[in-house]
Amino acid sequence: MNVKTLAQPQVRRIVHERAGSLTLESQRRWGQMTILQMLRHLSGAMEIVLEEREFPSMRPLSGLVKFVALKTPLPWPKGVPTSRDPKAADIPVEDFGLWRDRVLSGIDGFGTWSKSEGTPTHPAFGDLSTWEWQRWAYLHADHHLRQFSA
Repeated sequence: MNVKTLAQPQVRRIVHERAGSLTLESQRRWGQMTILQMLRHLSGAMEIVLEEREFPSMRPLSGLVKFVALKTPLPWPKGVPTSRDPKAADIPVEDFGLWRDRVLSGIDGFGTWSKSEGTPTHPAFGDLSTWEWQRWAYLHADHHLRQFSA
């Protein structure tokens, strides 16, 4: 089974290109977030890991859910609530380039990243290995890029 992670250069390049293709006119296929809210949400989650900050609290999920989410080819479900409501952010359209660049930087950052003592615990999946974090980063980005047809 070929499992994609952001540690793989080819996968990272494709995800980077997909994110780079987003525009203010990119239409969502599901959910309620705007393109700006999605970019802020995606960059924020990656920056928490890369900058070793703490995630907001969230209800932990079972080990079975973690296994299915990270180690099977099933797409993530649509509309799952997060710990903070991304729709609550009011982001000026002038900041689109800033947020897209932050997403691109986060994607690139996961290319050489590895877990350290300061790596936070995922609020829903618990303690993750470097590989699991790399897989999570791919799946989270892929999920939201598919949300906006990228």
